Amino acid sequence: MPDLNHKEEVLRRSLEQTADCWKQFPHLTDTDFVADFTQCLHWRYEGHPSEEAMNTYLKEFEIPQAFLFDILANRFPLVLSSQTLLISTICTAAADHKQITLLDLGCGRGEQLVRILHALNELPELRKVTVIGTEILNSSLEFCASYLVSVSHRFRFNLEFHALSGPVENMTRESVDDLIPEQSGALLINASLLMHHVQQVEKRRAIFELLYSLQPVLLTMVEPDTDCFTDDADQRILNAYEHFGSLYTYISTLPVNASERKGLKQFFRNELYDTLVLADTHRFEKYIRGSEWISLAASAGFVSKPVSGLSTLPEVPGIKMEERPAGYVSFSFQGSDILSMIGLGVGD
Repeated sequence: MPDLNHKEEVLRRSLEQTADCWKQFPHLTDTDFVADFTQCLHWRYEGHPSEEAMNTYLKEFEIPQAFLFDILANRFPLVLSSQTLLISTICTAAADHKQITLLDLGCGRGEQLVRILHALNELPELRKVTVIGTEILNSSLEFCASYLVSVSHRFRFNLEFHALSGPVENMTRESVDDLIPEQSGALLINASLLMHHVQQVEKRRAIFELLYSLQPVLLTMVEPDTDCFTDDADQRILNAYEHFGSLYTYISTLPVNASERKGLKQFFRNELYDTLVLADTHRFEKYIRGSEWISLAASAGFVSKPVSGLSTLPEVPGIKMEERPAGYVSFSFQGSDILSMIGLGVGD
């Protein structure tokens, strides 16, 4: 049985650190978040056994993370707005092409991909779209393939889909080249809410180098805009309090039903657990700032590309959207950066 003094010390430390974070961000008082944050700290200081070293997306939860991600993609205005910019930027790059190849990294169950295809369907010149979808979860990849078959009749262009199973870290130039048709047209790459799952910065750099070698017309990214990569535990805890506290507080303002609100918070609770409780070697939710993604991509040769549609994007209550000097669009809530949308290219 754990020593009573140890249990009391763990509780005291957890409550004190939560209180210290609260003092720095006194407006982030969502009760669900404060409870979840304190519980995660309690597990951290208690020495809660590390989960199997596995991507949060693959772990078995009461509600699978893949399904929670669908709620996120369909009912979360922050993600929907970033998708609108992403889709507008993709369509701008694809305009005037008769055929394109879209490499969708982490296509999931295909929700965002189908939105992209519906938008591409409005381009009068487009005759063929080849999609290469990569996905770590086979069941999601199979669902995506079936989903595309079920909606393909709605598009006036010819749609061809190729599945590439496995984590993005295992992707090779050869595996992609084998799936790109000889007459491929312009290559566009989408990596939405994916790259932060790559644990090591060296592997992130290698992925950017691989993507650059493909010479895409465009690479789009959507990523959380905070620093949970740092190994400075105290700073990571504070950053997590600001980031996840902002998300929980924002979710509580949304006009969604109770089950959807619970699902959205559960999605971020799973990622909060990864950030605070797990050992560094086991963490997969390793966010970095938008400016750092730009720098990392630039080291492989990429340059910032204009993001389309910001001036016409409908206002999202409570969310500030602005272009940052580093070359990306930032979404913030009550002064805290939450999400970045990035457009990249290989230059002229």
